[in-house]
Amino acid sequence: MAQAGADTGPEYEAAAGIWRILGRRWTFLILWNLENKAMRFNELKKALGGIANTVLSDRLAELEGEGLVARNVVQGRTEYGLTAGARELQTILREMGRWRARRALLSVSDVIFS
Repeated sequence: MAQAGADTGPEYEAAAGIWRILGRRWTFLILWNLENKAMRFNELKKALGGIANTVLSDRLAELEGEGLVARNVVQGRTEYGLTAGARELQTILREMGRWRARRALLSVSDVIFS
């Protein structure tokens, strides 16, 4: 829900829509792990560490529904990979990771030098 006086125009609505997709727990890390190669369910689960089967299954289904993840059957095995639409997000996701890394360094230096 928007706050009084907040921008609620098309760009705001677009950003809110993106956040509804990417803001779900594990979604960012699922996309991050699929960046370089398609992975089977158990490979992805192991790479994520700590995600429940049902949550991973739900997130993959949501991402597939949004057109960000494609499910392919290769030699009887199901693999998940990024779609072209998700590949467009990779620059943004990497930049978000860099932003967080810089913030973590700033937090440490704030403590050391204060």
